[in-house]
Amino acid sequence: MLAVYAQTAGHGFVNYDDPSYVSANSQVARGLSLDGFAWAFSSGHMSSWSPLTWLSHMLDVQLFGLDPGAHHMVSVALHAATSVLLFLVLSRMTGDRWRSAFVAALFALHPLRVESVAWVSARKDVLSGLFFVLSLGAWTRWVERPRASAYLLALGLFALGLLAKPMLVTLPFVLLLLDVWPLRRGARGVRALVSEKLPFFVLAAASSLVTYAVQESGGALPTLDAVPLGVRLANLPVSYATYLVKTIWTTELTVFHPLPPMQPAWRVAGSLLLLGAISVAALRDVRRRPALAVGWLWFIGMLVPVSGLVQVGGQAWAERYSYLPSIGLGVAAAWSVPSLAPRALWPVRALAVGALSVAALLSFRQVGVWRDSISLWTHALAVSPENYLAQSKLATLAIAAGRPDEAIARLELALHTNPAHAASHVTLAAALEQVGRADEARAHLERALELEPAFAIAHFNLANLLLDQARASDAEAHYRAALRGGLELGAVHQGLALALDAQGRTDEARRERELAGAPP
Repeated sequence: MLAVYAQTAGHGFVNYDDPSYVSANSQVARGLSLDGFAWAFSSGHMSSWSPLTWLSHMLDVQLFGLDPGAHHMVSVALHAATSVLLFLVLSRMTGDRWRSAFVAALFALHPLRVESVAWVSARKDVLSGLFFVLSLGAWTRWVERPRASAYLLALGLFALGLLAKPMLVTLPFVLLLLDVWPLRRGARGVRALVSEKLPFFVLAAASSLVTYAVQESGGALPTLDAVPLGVRLANLPVSYATYLVKTIWTTELTVFHPLPPMQPAWRVAGSLLLLGAISVAALRDVRRRPALAVGWLWFIGMLVPVSGLVQVGGQAWAERYSYLPSIGLGVAAAWSVPSLAPRALWPVRALAVGALSVAALLSFRQVGVWRDSISLWTHALAVSPENYLAQSKLATLAIAAGRPDEAIARLELALHTNPAHAASHVTLAAALEQVGRADEARAHLERALELEPAFAIAHFNLANLLLDQARASDAEAHYRAALRGGLELGAVHQGLALALDAQGRTDEARRERELAGAPP
């Protein structure tokens, strides 16, 4: 595994969330501090409440500064530790080292894991994954020797996992599945098994409520007008089937898979048939092959929070979402496939080794895609020419390189594909300003704010433009909106100070300059 991911030591940050999470985040860039600790637990930055993840980024900065290679290697180390622990926990649960080793190796090496490991902003995946597997291990220990200390340890590790990524709300469900197999505790009865896990369900419910509130306040949840219920329902079975198919046939992986206006009817029907057939086969044979049912339901259940029914973002599906659900598929395969040919043990093992070797080679190639922003988005366009986000991100790079005409052309393509992509309107405004088309730029910023009224960067950029046009009062309103949106940059306070000065409010301007860290 280390040979696959060692190349990330030479990778940089990318311009997709990395600036907001680390490289341009003023709170994280200070390293560990009491103020940073308070911010991590109180902030809904990036429409997410993941305080432990924020603290892990701060610790990286404390230890390594803003060296991207070191940040990458911490994520690699976390993934490696989780893979080893997964082997140990499965071995202890099942007593089968060979199958446990296969599941852990598949988890470590599969190309669908690359996004979670090679992307600094996906730290929440590898960090929460570590606590997820530790929780399973502590729970297994409690089952073997029911002591309060073991129970509290499992519950505490679960809480830490939720603080890293709320997707772990499905862990109590996984514990119930493990009661069926391999722990074989079904004789205790459903009521008793659920009752003993009530504190886990309470934590999961609390985390779900907090997460929903943060995402709603941050504007990360598209309305039913933006993404109708019919679109979400149609995409749900297709996304499930896609995760399954991509686990077996790993092609066309990329950082962003745009959600189409509507999935074709044939694809929805085919996905439902595939998922239904596997579900029937798994549940019908649950007594003879319990691992198949447990693994399949693990996969289905853990994907529920990211299934798209509650849509977050503009993706149809995301490779990082399969990070922990994929373990269920590994379990189903490891314990079911050999039972189909019980007398062909060595050929099955040879097939497993071959599959892992191919997975490692494909992962090595996919890791290289994450080398830098240009490589990442060029690859995304090669996979999906209609990828509006790739065009928008490449346009951002073109603007930084002083090529506004190229940026404008890319952004016009992006907005032709998705006219409701607010970030493309903001980036197009920046390109238009570079070529002196200020009125058009303002129109695109205003359109972005119609689409996303709390878009802090759009407020900030529009405030700057209005200030240049001597509209100080209007600029002040947008600077304050940017601050309310969480854009706590010195430049925002400095711009607000200029707007206040222009209105003769010098005392207020002086206070804003102090907040900006500039001389009064």
